[in-house]
Amino acid sequence: MRWCAILLGNRLVQFLSLGGLLFILTPSTGSPTHIELSRRHIAALQAAQATRQGSDTLPESHASEVESRAIEDEVLYREALRLGLDQSDPLIRQHLIQKVLLLAEDLGGAGRDPSEPELRRYFEETRQRWVMPGEVRLLHVFASEPASLAALRPRLQAHEAVTPEALPPLGEPFPLSRDVRSPQHRLAAEYGPDFTQAAWSLPIGTWSEPVASRYGWHLVKVLSRTEVRPATFEDVRTELVLDFAIARRKRVVSQFVARALERYTFTVDSVPVTPPSPSGRLGIRTEASAED
Repeated sequence: MRWCAILLGNRLVQFLSLGGLLFILTPSTGSPTHIELSRRHIAALQAAQATRQGSDTLPESHASEVESRAIEDEVLYREALRLGLDQSDPLIRQHLIQKVLLLAEDLGGAGRDPSEPELRRYFEETRQRWVMPGEVRLLHVFASEPASLAALRPRLQAHEAVTPEALPPLGEPFPLSRDVRSPQHRLAAEYGPDFTQAAWSLPIGTWSEPVASRYGWHLVKVLSRTEVRPATFEDVRTELVLDFAIARRKRVVSQFVARALERYTFTVDSVPVTPPSPSGRLGIRTEASAED
């Protein structure tokens, strides 16, 4: 009792005891009952709402509503977590998976623009994939029936004698260009396989017999033709940038997943299973937007 009286009479002990009690009773910033919002976050929500309304700023009353909504949203989010509504929800589960994949890309520096040496090295490593398709340049005269084309031959020959490189103003109207420059795959998609085969087998510089397409019939004159060839770095530079970015995203995500897999063991119906290899999946990126 004597020691208690001494402690209670010591002002320093009283001060420390009172401070400790206040510390215990005051919610900390990490407490689940304390909500900390940043003015920057609220301002971003207000700016997004103003943009949706086609304005630069919000009236004060509307700005206040956005701030109140932000607080209410945070409360509802905390209540959802408290009630366990985030558990076993497939939409929330997939959203979190996507966030982790995107985080893995960001941590691995996947968003950084490639340097010139990186692009060239990637081109050399994947050179066998890069080819330039064969291309044909041709003129054609169209008619719905082959007999109509046969009747045009005298006029076609007369035009050819004067201006052999010009497109003859003959034949029926046609929905596409009659002066065609196209790679083989696109020509096949537009005109069909028979027309494409003829374009790659006809002699250069002479008008053909009627050739069928998915539209009707054509007299065709091939002006030039190139075969498939290996692409140079400059040929595919634009495609390389995109391909490199995807490959790097897959690589850094796979490295992240591989490290994560090492932290876990797996069973299926209580039977141990070997962890799988990373699948090379990517996060889905969408445009950032403020909350509704």
